[in-house]
Amino acid sequence: MRALLILAGCAASLSALAEGCYHLIEPTLPPPIPVDGDLSVFPKGLVLRLENGYEAPEVVWIRSDGIHQMEVDLRDWSGRLVSELAAELRRRRVGVSVSAASLSGTSAVTSDVPRTESSPETKGSRVLRVWVCEVRAPPLEEDGGVLISAELGSDAADFRGSYATGPDLRGFRDALYQLKKTILEDSKFREWVIGQRAE
Repeated sequence: MRALLILAGCAASLSALAEGCYHLIEPTLPPPIPVDGDLSVFPKGLVLRLENGYEAPEVVWIRSDGIHQMEVDLRDWSGRLVSELAAELRRRRVGVSVSAASLSGTSAVTSDVPRTESSPETKGSRVLRVWVCEVRAPPLEEDGGVLISAELGSDAADFRGSYATGPDLRGFRDALYQLKKTILEDSKFREWVIGQRAE
């Protein structure tokens, strides 16, 4: 009986070894962007709603390292980007709300982001959906950095933008910082935000 238990344990260990260990990588909190220059405040009276483009988890594989399999949940990363953009826009005088469902079950920071339900000043505001489409880790034995790409689109179909970080970034934190900075620097994005005046 004891021999059978040992063999069963070995079989279980070999099975785990063959399948590998799976690690879900969560987005790292990037620092805030200084409010100056091209990234200064917006005109007063602007309101909008940010939404996570994913309604359910979207787990994808990004890299293997021996028996370790690394994955990301694109919904989680989109929730983080929603939270970051909301915080950056609010620091620039834009009234932003986020639905509770957009950040539910994600690692996003929610303390500074007002929810739609508690923000009557943003009632009826235009919706901008956010999708992180790809998260790529740097190759193990080659040059190249982290890549994160995202798409933003308004429900009214009057704005659509695609963004990606450069290949020279070495960490996820730096890549998220660069991604939100690239979005905020986009003149078409800024023009669309400026058009979102409270009714």
